[in-house]
Parts: sequence; structure tokens; C-alpha cells
Amino acid sequence: MKHYGPRFAVLLCRWIGYREPLIARLRDPALQKDQHEMEYLADVLATNHKWPTPKQVAESRKHLRRAAYYLEFLWADGKLGKKMAALEHVRLECNAGHMKIDLSTAQRSINWAKKVAGGEWWKSAEHLAKKGSRKSESLHRTY
Repeated sequence: MKHYGPRFAVLLCRWIGYREPLIARLRDPALQKDQHEMEYLADVLATNHKWPTPKQVAESRKHLRRAAYYLEFLWADGKLGKKMAALEHVRLECNAGHMKIDLSTAQRSINWAKKVAGGEWWKSAEHLAKKGSRKSESLHRTY
């Protein structure tokens, strides 16, 4: 199984409470544990850390998934595309699955994603999206 990188696994815990990538890394005896992982774990154990509910984490991941689709389409071929076309792409992508959304829901998800961690998630995801299809898998591992 391919693991998330240590820093991003910690960031997902910090930003949206998504713990599975970090737990998987910590449980794998073959992986060298990173200082960021150990410091984060120590911080969580030293404080009365309150985790979001699984439903809240799932909702956060939905928003980030929609934003990743948006960025992927918006920066196709490394060039900035049309924002409305990218929103329509998000709607179509989500409607092809089990989630039915409209354009305003897609826009709300994008606005939400831009605010995660003071814009850090957006900055990181946009950087990957600008690199095009070779970083598509990495982009879709940011949620």
C-alpha cells in the first residue's frame, strides 16, 4: 500500500481531522517515523485534543475532493482555464457518482477549501494542479 508522505499525513490530521493516513504510517514497521509525526503525536497526547466526528471529516473530504476536481480542470495543461467551465466540470464529475450537486454547492466547496488552514491546502493543491496530469494522483491524495 502506498502511504501519504509524513508531513501531509500530519497536515490532514491538523487541518480536517483525517487521521487514517497518519495511523497507517505509524502502524507500518517498515517506515522510518518522521520528526513531524512524532511531534504531532506528542502534542495530541499532551493536550486534551478534540477530534471532529467521522461525519465532519467525511464532509471536509467531500469539499476538498470537489476543489481538487476544480483545480485539476482549471489548470489542465498547465494553463489557467475558465472558472465557470471548471465549476461545471465539478458538477458533472460529482453527478456521475452518487453525489448530486449543483453549481452553487460546487462553489461553496471551493470557497470552503480556499479557507482550510488559512489557505495552505489551496496553495499546495493549486501547485500540484499547475503541474498537470503527471501530478494528478498527488493532487487527489490531498483529501
